[in-house]
Amino acid sequence: MLYLVAWGDSVHLDGTNTKHNPYACTPMTSLYPGTRLNLNISLSFIGRNGPAHLFCPGGIFFVGKYTEVTFEDLTFYSTAMSFYYGSATILRSVFTNTSEAEIKRASAGAKEGILKFHSMANLTILGSFFKGNAKIWFNRGNFISLMDSHFHDNDGMAATIFPSNQATIAVNNCTFINNWGGLQVSQIKRTSISVTNSLFSQNSRRCSLTLELDSSSAALIENITVENNTIPNTNQRKASVVYISLSAGGNNEVQIHNSYFKHNTNVKNGVGAIIIDNDPDLMTSTGCKTDVYNTSFDAFPAYSYTNRFIFRNSVFEQNNGQSAGAVLVLNGLAIFQNCSFVDNFAVFRAGHMTIGAGSGAAEIYNCTFRQAKRFPYSDKYPSFLYSSSSGPLVVKDTFMDFIPLSNRF
Repeated sequence: MLYLVAWGDSVHLDGTNTKHNPYACTPMTSLYPGTRLNLNISLSFIGRNGPAHLFCPGGIFFVGKYTEVTFEDLTFYSTAMSFYYGSATILRSVFTNTSEAEIKRASAGAKEGILKFHSMANLTILGSFFKGNAKIWFNRGNFISLMDSHFHDNDGMAATIFPSNQATIAVNNCTFINNWGGLQVSQIKRTSISVTNSLFSQNSRRCSLTLELDSSSAALIENITVENNTIPNTNQRKASVVYISLSAGGNNEVQIHNSYFKHNTNVKNGVGAIIIDNDPDLMTSTGCKTDVYNTSFDAFPAYSYTNRFIFRNSVFEQNNGQSAGAVLVLNGLAIFQNCSFVDNFAVFRAGHMTIGAGSGAAEIYNCTFRQAKRFPYSDKYPSFLYSSSSGPLVVKDTFMDFIPLSNRF
């Protein structure tokens, strides 16, 4: 029982000798299993003398419209948590499974340490570690910040976010390594999201990064590295290491700057690095000639592009797929500036970039396409670019270098 008398009260837990003998929570009988704390106050749990370790396999529930909960310098073993309303701040804490504790109390009843946040005002996670099925799931909230944190060795998506309208999401200096999937942000409406200075590596069953923008949203992806991911074709629509979709609601923009996509593989019927998936664009002209014999001008369909992708100073290297090795564009407008495509391979279509059937348009400026290694599958399709779209393809000031068979190594 906690007796709390003032806003901003703190609970200090001595971490001395608690790694193998952690604090335990006593289950309470209520509508919620585990331990339920009804709070309308600000409360901090702080570890002292090193991180304090806790083991609450029944879970902990925080409920309260004005709750502000802070965890600082704590380690939780197999402890699921649910937060309803309010705000949460997690500083320099670890969420992991009982195998890390090497304690006899780690029974078969210990569950995954999933953190669920419901209708939160704010969530801030800084300098923390989530591993061994300690995932986060966030449903509705106005501000989400993940900074200097690590998500490793988790089944399923390591972090799943469904923000409220007009939310702000910031992910900076985080790592997503050896999970089934990395970061997913979906149902993005009138929202700003940034993913910067982060690493996505060795994720093996789902997309390493998924962004699904519905309308009037902006995303900035800068200085990220996506490497050494191998994704099976479990979802035909999202069969790539990075999947970004923009809906027909329009007015969405995604910018990807100074990023690296290297050594990624889709093992069947997919794309090695990234799929850009847009709803069909509005056709503004069919491009039909009134006089089919008039050759003084060309005729082609025209579209109104309200969704835009802009790639700047990014590198795609040694990505392997089926229909495209590096990039597949489905509808929308994709602009590439000062990008490099090196030794990307595909079984079918183009090794570097494919623009699929539909209204997709691509503009390529000051880019380099280079193939210097033997295709591992077949030499039948050595093309750099392939388009089956009725949208325009613009290529300017771009270098394409193909070393012939006799000179390959």
